[in-house]
Parts: sequence; C-alpha cells; structure tokens
Amino acid sequence: MSDTTAPALDAIFAKTPLGQQEIQQRSLKLPLLTRRVLLLVDGRRPVRELATLAGNADASSLLMELEALGCIELTATATAAPAPAPAAATSDAAAMATAGAATALAGLPPAGSRSAEQVDMARNFMINTINRMLEQNSRLTLVEKIFHSVDAAELREHYAAWEEAIGSSWMGRKRLDELKRKLFEVL
Repeated sequence: MSDTTAPALDAIFAKTPLGQQEIQQRSLKLPLLTRRVLLLVDGRRPVRELATLAGNADASSLLMELEALGCIELTATATAAPAPAPAAATSDAAAMATAGAATALAGLPPAGSRSAEQVDMARNFMINTINRMLEQNSRLTLVEKIFHSVDAAELREHYAAWEEAIGSSWMGRKRLDELKRKLFEVL
C-alpha cells in the first residue's frame, strides 16, 4: 500500500514488533484515538470493523499513520464475514436481566419480519449509543457481539446487556426511555 492510498475496507492489519512495543511502553506518545485503533488491530479484523469498534472514527487515516510509523503492517484481505462468536453460559443475574429484556421485547413484531436495513439501523444505533454514552473501550466485548449479530433475533439476545450498559451512565439513565423507543422502532 502506498503512503497516500487509504486501505480498503476489507484490508486486515497486524501489529509489528514495534507496535507491540508501543502498546507496552508508549514511547511514541500516540494520541488517544490512534492508540485505541492500535490496540484494536489484531490481524483478524478488517478496516471496516476497526472503524466501527473505534466509534466510527476515520480508521483509514489512523491506520495509514500507524503503518507509516511502522506499528502495523498489511497482512491480508478479508474474504468472508467472520462467524459469530458462540453464546456464553448465563449466570443467574444474567438470566434475570434476560427475563426482564424478554418482557420489554414482547410487544415488538417478530424478529424475522425486520428487513436487513432495519437490522443494520438497530445494530448501528446500539453500537453508537454505547460509544457515545460510555467511557471508550469500556464495553468492547458487547460492541463486538452486537457488531457480529446477523439478524434481529441475535440483536435482541444482546438487548439486556445493551440496556444495562446504557443504564450504567448518568446520561444513559436519563435518556433510556427515549433510546429504547427509538431502538424498538427497528429492532
């Protein structure tokens, strides 16, 4: 890749030894967003996913900067979407949250009736509200699960965790009813 060409959305980068060293020592004094993208680079995620996980930042330019510094290198191009991660076993508290979420979701149309566009809108809404209402990287696992959800049924499985995450912040608690109404229009 040339220094002036933005990486393709399906390009996959991995950390170089210098990038690994930077994670540990912070010798380059990278800006926060650039460091966050470096932390997210794992040799498996394409640029498109990195941008989403970084809060829709301009990941392409940040990746170009990291590549120019020698912290990352292009390793592959994604050919297929990764398989969703298997669901983890739930604890009693998670089961109670899921039961409460089931009640909240009961009035929604069947998950199969949602269009691909509505599923995309719901996925983006959930990720964006987490990224805007919570401390950066505090719910990265949840964002990844939501990102990899392929349909409305899978997104609904993560609703309880989304509601709990949003409700954990002062602003989220204040706006939770409004956010749920907006989400339910497409979920």
